[in-house]
Amino acid sequence: MRQSSARIEEGHVTVGLEGKEKQLVKQLIKGVRERRVISVVGLGGIGKTTLAKKVYNHKEVVEYFGRLRAWVYVSRDCKPRDIYQKILEEVYTPAAQEEAEKITTFDEEQLGNFLRNKLEGKKYLVVLDDVWTCEDWNCLAKVSVNEPGSAGRVFPVGKNGSRLLVTTRDENVAKLADARVTLITMQFLSQQNSWDLLCRKAFLDADPLAFPEPLLELGKEMD
Repeated sequence: MRQSSARIEEGHVTVGLEGKEKQLVKQLIKGVRERRVISVVGLGGIGKTTLAKKVYNHKEVVEYFGRLRAWVYVSRDCKPRDIYQKILEEVYTPAAQEEAEKITTFDEEQLGNFLRNKLEGKKYLVVLDDVWTCEDWNCLAKVSVNEPGSAGRVFPVGKNGSRLLVTTRDENVAKLADARVTLITMQFLSQQNSWDLLCRKAFLDADPLAFPEPLLELGKEMD
């Protein structure tokens, strides 16, 4: 089963994301103080999670949000209680063992309310990687059936500069989560970027101009 974490693996190579990375960092730390949900949309395997990781670990983003950053993998098997638990583990440290034990007894509703209380009035960044459906978003944010399209009850709105960053394959999820924000839409690499990526992966960032001609021709046939 695919998993994801915020850690960028050593030696991981990326190409063609610089412009989107800059745009996304700006959306996270600049602009309105109201909480916003920013979405990265695209096909599976196209680079949504890679872009989100780069931004999550970006120096300016880390400095802006400090300790109140959390990364959680949602997936098709969306389990809100588990997701709330993982977010809490990253943004909150219980004052005593007794409190920690009490938290483990909370059901989904109680844990969602507890998470909201701990985020209330604070500037936070939560990444929800791989949200599959609108129903999953509504369930995670606890959007009332009587208030479709509302912000929900779990992630405080406030005016502290907080952000949620969502990666999804479904543009409808992004529009439902926050219709006011411009989506970051992932596209396939250009031919030149595809070639650069192949070179960097195959030859460890060596200068392509220094490659033997037979290797260059073979690589272009494969590209």
